[in-house]
Amino acid sequence: MGFTVPCDEMVGQKYGPLCIILLRAPKWPGPALKSQQHLPLMDLRDLLRFSHCGRTVWTAADAASAGPLRCPECGRTPSFPLAEAPVRVRAPVVDGHRTSCCFLVTSREGADGLSEDRDCELHVGISNSQGVVLSYTESGVLREQQGWQQSAAVPLVAPGESIPEWDERLERFAATDSWTPSRFEEQREFGSCCYGFALGFINQLLMSQGKRPISGENFTRDLVLPRVRAASGYLAVLRHVRRHGYWASPIPTSLGILSVSDPRESVTVATGDVAPFLLTLETGHD
Repeated sequence: MGFTVPCDEMVGQKYGPLCIILLRAPKWPGPALKSQQHLPLMDLRDLLRFSHCGRTVWTAADAASAGPLRCPECGRTPSFPLAEAPVRVRAPVVDGHRTSCCFLVTSREGADGLSEDRDCELHVGISNSQGVVLSYTESGVLREQQGWQQSAAVPLVAPGESIPEWDERLERFAATDSWTPSRFEEQREFGSCCYGFALGFINQLLMSQGKRPISGENFTRDLVLPRVRAASGYLAVLRHVRRHGYWASPIPTSLGILSVSDPRESVTVATGDVAPFLLTLETGHD
């Protein structure tokens, strides 16, 4: 099953260049090349966010725990009412091999490649119930147990729930003629490839539950971009904190997306067309 993605020009005008990079089908190499082309993973640290001196201040959480918290702007030890206590912000990036039933986005550079200011090809896949990630490449469908340690994740089912025979359905979908190596250039020409494989599987399950399929444009806008942009914003702050010791921005901060304490939480959907978790326990008929 394939799907039609919107053209680069239309998507770029609406959602920016990151979305174009995401929807383009990268020539992700097969296992032999991939293991050589992955770069060392970025060291991700928790950040601490608080408000003082009329600014939103970000510091390294581990450095702040070494002693009394001081505002790097004025040098004083701040006191906070309970509602304004400092917030520990985790990296909105997960180990894809510790997820199950997720849509995953990564790059050869790990989390570093998720930055909006990096011209890095992104790759997408689907994790099975054991954290093995299936994705479509020039070599056909890969099944990987490493390489997705730093990914943006879209959970497809609610925590604690599962879709019966998820792994079997995913394997059957991957075994169809649409995802053979010989069809890669054909799929690429129609704007599909890795994104078409992942979203095609999701839509197959949606329709088996009697639900409408979701378009590539809506899925990207409502579920993928909020998570990738959260990762990009976090990385921008982290780099600045490492270089200068802290980062202070005017209140309110434009990085409100980083207020989510758990990156695995469902992102609020902008429209009413898509539920935060697309799939439910009711599987319907194949």
